[in-house]
Amino acid sequence: MSRLSCLVFCQNALDGAKGNGENNQGETKQEDETTKKYRSMRIRILSSIWMIGGFVLVVYMGHIYIWAMIVIIQIYMVQELFTLARASQRERQLPGFPLLNWYVFLL
Repeated sequence: MSRLSCLVFCQNALDGAKGNGENNQGETKQEDETTKKYRSMRIRILSSIWMIGGFVLVVYMGHIYIWAMIVIIQIYMVQELFTLARASQRERQLPGFPLLNWYVFLL
């Protein structure tokens, strides 16, 4: 019996060293996760570089482009706020609610 248990122990140790069975699948999952993490990190770094570069370019181009950038950012922010307000006012079904919001914004 002790010899049999020693053989089973040695066989399990060899299987673990070769990477067969469950250990191999676990390693594959870890490799996939690390690959996803590095891909995500690379995308974030490249996006950050593009955004910082774009901002520096706009600042370098002058006052009118800075003004245009601010106006565009404000329009997108107001559009998002109006979308949220419209979703909350949908229950009341007020006619012309989106048009009234844009009218007040443009004044």
